[in-house]
Amino acid sequence: MKKIKFLLFAVLTFCFMQNSIAQVPYATYDINSRTLTIGYADKLPEGAFDISSKDNDGINLAENEGLSQYYALYYAKGIVIDKSFANFKPTSCENWFSDFGGEYIMGLENINTENVANMSNMFYLCYNLKTRFTDV
Repeated sequence: MKKIKFLLFAVLTFCFMQNSIAQVPYATYDINSRTLTIGYADKLPEGAFDISSKDNDGINLAENEGLSQYYALYYAKGIVIDKSFANFKPTSCENWFSDFGGEYIMGLENINTENVANMSNMFYLCYNLKTRFTDV
């Protein structure tokens, strides 16, 4: 009976841990197409950078060390926001795309703003945007 209780406890613990695995917002940068792709997954895809903000309230593209080595936010031609990102529920979008030097942002409909209280400077100094935030 003790073995059965232990096995039941072990199985329940495992199931609970599987359900509580934290997802992470990430970004990848394709140097050839100069495209920055933003997504949300259980684990970082190969070559992706964790873009969680320090306060865990949103994302931080500008100060991410991995992306900074490519100057991705400044030199990217465009940003693509993957459908998976719709599962991310930030409370702040402050400065998300500030200083973005590219021409387009696709997939803005994949930003879940349900809990967002702060959108200040979200597109600050994005002077090169040439689209209406729709398909390019």
